[in-house]
Amino acid sequence: MDALDLKTIKVAAAAIVHQGRLLITQRKNGFWELPGGKVEAGETFEQCCIREIKEELDLDIKINSYFGDLNYTYPDFKLEMKIYTCSLIDPNEKVILNVHQNKLWAQSDDLPGVNWLPADLELIPKLQALL
Repeated sequence: MDALDLKTIKVAAAAIVHQGRLLITQRKNGFWELPGGKVEAGETFEQCCIREIKEELDLDIKINSYFGDLNYTYPDFKLEMKIYTCSLIDPNEKVILNVHQNKLWAQSDDLPGVNWLPADLELIPKLQALL
């Protein structure tokens, strides 16, 4: 199957920054990522971002700005991701891991050292610039 035949998955992700640190999450397969998920029918990327963070981490967030796009082709699908810089509505809210195995409030120097999903690797310098 060539890249033209692959299904495209649309995803929204949150770059949640709090006190100079970025929230990253570890999937059960061991890879780290920006939290987020798939856009549902009739939903905007922004709505998806807010919903997914509530579902996955039990956090209420505010979208501050559009961070950028990430397009990546995996062997069995194409990823179209929109990323937003976000902040916590209540800074005292605790992260609840509903689908991930771990979380890290990462400093800039932490980002290159984690096992990122292949698509997310190119984001490291831009994410470091946020912090």
